[in-house]
Amino acid sequence: MQFEQKEDVAELSSIADAIIIFIAEVLSEVKRYEYLKSLIDQPLSEATTAGVHTYMSDLLRFKGEALTHLGQVEEGYLAYQQAYEEAKKRGTRRGLLEVLYDLVAIELERGDNNKVQALRAEAQEVIQYIADHSKENPTLQESFLNLPHIQSLME
Repeated sequence: MQFEQKEDVAELSSIADAIIIFIAEVLSEVKRYEYLKSLIDQPLSEATTAGVHTYMSDLLRFKGEALTHLGQVEEGYLAYQQAYEEAKKRGTRRGLLEVLYDLVAIELERGDNNKVQALRAEAQEVIQYIADHSKENPTLQESFLNLPHIQSLME
């Protein structure tokens, strides 16, 4: 199969990235962190080299999760921090919210209540933004606000 236009290649690349994120979600859910780390390493390296940032915060968050669960806590925390910075820089509220959720859990475990409060406050701002922008679909808004991880950030 030959591609005629750059748009075709870009679209296929975007689809491949989305598939990798989906597989990463599954591996995370079933707690297969060794596989998760090996899945993420190559696309993360390629995205960094190519300067493609579409799913960078997701890839970094999954890397942080895998490393943390594999006992490489400091390296995992660094990946989470990079995911946070990337999500902030790109303005990806969904990605930022997921990273904030994980960072709150880490800081709770570390016992840093000041960071927990600051991260929760930031997460609540993002939640409010998303909720405000889903008012036209009350069912969607309600289901979003009732998600367990959203509820935990609103406490």
